[in-house]
Amino acid sequence: MEMQPEHEAGHCPICNDDHRYEPQSDAERIIVAEDDPCIANLIAYNLEQEGYRVSIAADGAAALRQLREAPPDLLVLDLLLPLQSGWQVMREMRAHEGTRLATLPVLIVSALACERLERDLTAIGAQRLIGKPFSVKGLCAVVRELLDEPQDRRARTRHG
Repeated sequence: MEMQPEHEAGHCPICNDDHRYEPQSDAERIIVAEDDPCIANLIAYNLEQEGYRVSIAADGAAALRQLREAPPDLLVLDLLLPLQSGWQVMREMRAHEGTRLATLPVLIVSALACERLERDLTAIGAQRLIGKPFSVKGLCAVVRELLDEPQDRRARTRHG
C-alpha cells in the first residue's frame, strides 16, 4: 500500500478512504498546529477516532487565525512552525487576558522536549509537553486528561 502524503479532509491519512469516525456536532474541538502533514494527519486522525472534532493549521499564522475565529477546547501545538513559531502563538494567546485564549489549554508536541523547556513553557501557559516521537495512545490520554481538567484548576496551575 502506498502512503498518501496529502489526503482529502475527512479521509484516512493512510489509504485515503472515507472510513474515518465522524464526530458529533457537540464534540469537543481541537486545533492541531503542526507543519509536518504526516504528523498533523496522524494526530488529527487518531483524535477524530476518539470522537473529537479536529482542524489542522500548518503554520503559526493560520493557527492564530483559527484561534481568533473560533476558539477550540484545546490546542495541540508544535513549537517549530513557519511564519510564527509556537512560542509566538503562545505569547499572543496569553496576551488576550480576560478572553478564552488566555486560559485555553495547550499541549505542546515538540522534538525539543526536555525538563528546562517544560518549565519555560509552563511559565508562559502551556499545560503539558510531549516529545517527538510520541505514543499516539499516550497523546490521546493526555488530551482526554487536559479536557477533563476543570478550567479554574488549569488557570491556577499556570499561574502558581
